[in-house]
Amino acid sequence: RELQQVKVSVPVRSFDSGNRARDRDMLEVTEADQYPEVIFVSTDLEEQNSVITVSGLLTFHGVTREIRFKAHQQWQSDSLFVEGSFVISLEEFKIQRPAILTMKVKDDLQVRFSMVYQ
Repeated sequence: RELQQVKVSVPVRSFDSGNRARDRDMLEVTEADQYPEVIFVSTDLEEQNSVITVSGLLTFHGVTREIRFKAHQQWQSDSLFVEGSFVISLEEFKIQRPAILTMKVKDDLQVRFSMVYQ
């Protein structure tokens, strides 16, 4: 019982930073109507104890980049819980950073995820 490959598709409109105005600006600069999904497909999963090192291709805003990150897994009964996070650069995905009172938002975007496999 182990993960062989992961493919995840997430609607851009589901992003929630906790700030409605910032989220509205991000929908505009990410061109959510033209690029409605963020897609990740793993190319390699290396498991060691409860840590999975994940490599794969992330497509966001019409740009595909290779990324690598670590995730933590835990079995509970017949369910596998996997959670982790990674950071991407908005500029690497050709996204203009919105400005709030002439100050641009940070280039680094922290992505956190939690998944359950049954």
